[in-house]
Amino acid sequence: MGQNISRIQQPGWRDNDSFLIIGNPTEKVEFNTTQSGLVCFAINYQSHEKYKDRTLDCSVVNDAKLVSETFVQIGAVTEGNATVHVATENHGNCTFEGMRRCFINVAKSVEAEGMFAFHFSGHGILLNDQWGLVPSDFDLSHRTFIT
Repeated sequence: MGQNISRIQQPGWRDNDSFLIIGNPTEKVEFNTTQSGLVCFAINYQSHEKYKDRTLDCSVVNDAKLVSETFVQIGAVTEGNATVHVATENHGNCTFEGMRRCFINVAKSVEAEGMFAFHFSGHGILLNDQWGLVPSDFDLSHRTFIT
């Protein structure tokens, strides 16, 4: 699409926290509403004893639900093709394997003219010089680390 990603820094933000997609403003991503899918994860709970104190509040749940509702409202996906998984409501779908399973299920439902969208609300971490997302069963190993 002729876009590139550049790092931006804003006062009070840590290095590597913000990125800006730069491109032609007339270009747009078009979703075929009936053939596209969206999966959102709200990781508001950590099951590992070491990380339970890093459990997040309802803001990650609100973020995930707002993204899903917005995609439906603007007609990017149908309501049935937008799913939100919340760790405290369904821990199994928010573990590494659960997220993998959800990805595969949504990807299978996206048809040839469709788009697949993914949203993650939760913690990210730098592990062995690699940034990744932290599912609810993260245990400081690459076995439970999403890159």
